[in-house]
Amino acid sequence: MSPSKSRGFSVLELAVASALFLGVMGIVFFFFRYGTRAFVTANQRQGVQADALRVMDGLQADLKRTASKSVLLLNSSSRTRLIDTTTVHRDAVSLVSLKDWSDQNNTENFDLNGSQPKWNRYWVYYATTDEDRGAIIRLKVDPLPPPISPIPLTILKLSNVCRDNPASNNFDGSIPLHSYLCRNVYEFKVDREGNNSFRLSLKLQEKRQLRPDGGRVEGMETYQLQMFVRPENTYPQDLTNI
Repeated sequence: MSPSKSRGFSVLELAVASALFLGVMGIVFFFFRYGTRAFVTANQRQGVQADALRVMDGLQADLKRTASKSVLLLNSSSRTRLIDTTTVHRDAVSLVSLKDWSDQNNTENFDLNGSQPKWNRYWVYYATTDEDRGAIIRLKVDPLPPPISPIPLTILKLSNVCRDNPASNNFDGSIPLHSYLCRNVYEFKVDREGNNSFRLSLKLQEKRQLRPDGGRVEGMETYQLQMFVRPENTYPQDLTNI
């Protein structure tokens, strides 16, 4: 019996196999990079949208509960900023509210005879103007004595509690409690529509995040949201403006 002969790979076969392997790995790496970029972009976009929805949902809920005549807007030229030759609004809005809406048997918040709210708190929403991408701040004001009726703040009082540095706000000698709702605010605009309705517009812009491979990234991730709200505790009911 003749001895068996083993045959090795030729240089050409090794070269072809290596080329195929490198080609497959290149395709896998390409789709991995593409998927990573898509994930980073989607994650950033979702974050911007969540910030906008959080602001608008909270403001919408507070506006629905208030009375239309208590709403005071600061949307003049003093609440604007020039960004790349474009003038954008950074408005402020205040509205009367209650410390607690959950218990209608609470005499501090409700008149038990007529089940009417006993207004005792103001909420203030405003966008800062000190940067190209500002912040939305929500402010809680509990005046003493409480207003009881749904009367608006004065222009002077509202101006004193919508400063870019919320720690410098002043309401009757005290600093109201505040919270930051979101940043990267390009524009925040509130307009009265008719007698008893309001149009809210919020536009957020955030620089796109760096790519995983360190490649150059240009442009902004932008999300804009607009809604119309009618306060439901408005008396008398104006059926022409629902």
